[in-house]
Amino acid sequence: MCTNANTSDDTLRAAIVGAGRVAERHARSIDDDPRAAVTAVCDTDHENAAAVADPRDAAVYTDYGALFETKEVDVCYLLTPPFVRAGPAVAAAEHGIDLFVEKPAAVRLDEAHEVLRAVEANGIVTHSGYDLRYARTVEAAHELVGDRTLGLVDARQWAGLPPEGWKWKRETATSYPVHIATHAYDIVRSFAGEVERVAAVGDHQIAPDDLEYEDAGSASLHHRDGTVGHVSHVAFRHAGNTLDLLGEGFHLHVHRNDNVLTGEVDGEPVEVRGADTFHDRERWGKMTRTFLDAVETRDTSAIRSDYADATRTLELTVAATEAMRGDGVVDLSSRR
Repeated sequence: MCTNANTSDDTLRAAIVGAGRVAERHARSIDDDPRAAVTAVCDTDHENAAAVADPRDAAVYTDYGALFETKEVDVCYLLTPPFVRAGPAVAAAEHGIDLFVEKPAAVRLDEAHEVLRAVEANGIVTHSGYDLRYARTVEAAHELVGDRTLGLVDARQWAGLPPEGWKWKRETATSYPVHIATHAYDIVRSFAGEVERVAAVGDHQIAPDDLEYEDAGSASLHHRDGTVGHVSHVAFRHAGNTLDLLGEGFHLHVHRNDNVLTGEVDGEPVEVRGADTFHDRERWGKMTRTFLDAVETRDTSAIRSDYADATRTLELTVAATEAMRGDGVVDLSSRR
């Protein structure tokens, strides 16, 4: 039974674990879907949990184990920092709870693989938090490219410094590609597919010394289908996040912050504008609906990035980090 008085017995009971910066945004997307309701919020900080829970008459927890033991959770939105996601993700899977997991999947591959084993063993529906896959501009770019040959895909994550704290530490964030530029690597994968080889360089010259990883980096990617990919990141200055696609008869440019697609296809100009802003509610709503559809029907074919897919993006960003800090090149084909 739902603990929220405003829900019916057949409402999907959604628990949010991790009541940080993105929790309210996810909660609003759940609020917008009549099939589901936020019935519990869990955070180690009771006040943070209550801030999200109280407006929705949801229960407040500070222990995810106690929450899952109630057996009153159908879906879990796991929004904790990535370095503490493995424990609650495995626990949710073992309780038969379907999982939405924010990106990145983890910061360590062994933890992501542990979660993946638990998910697969328990038949859990999963969705990752790569919301760019649902942006109107990105959808339009996929439609325009179609089955044309893609020659080069280039993504910039020039997003500046993350909030100070755990996101500045190697132990908890690993690197800018793993935690911040993960969106750029993922969207390149969504167009060009899996990567066979990564060559990367990076250094720390301008950002504060307290930032424990590279403040600028560049990675060249050789994709399995022959496409050349490239991702660059800048941590010391916010200068915009973009995506360029060049191929057979087309050049498309997506300005992710402005949510605008421009370019030309077969000599004809194209322009597509997304909804409102970079963090548009439209694409978060699409993502939520797709996840809940899959939970209800057990048909996951419409999900654009599940946990297994998100783990492959993590494998790529970890490889780029290793290349930056090692000999400059990592062969991913030998790891599969």
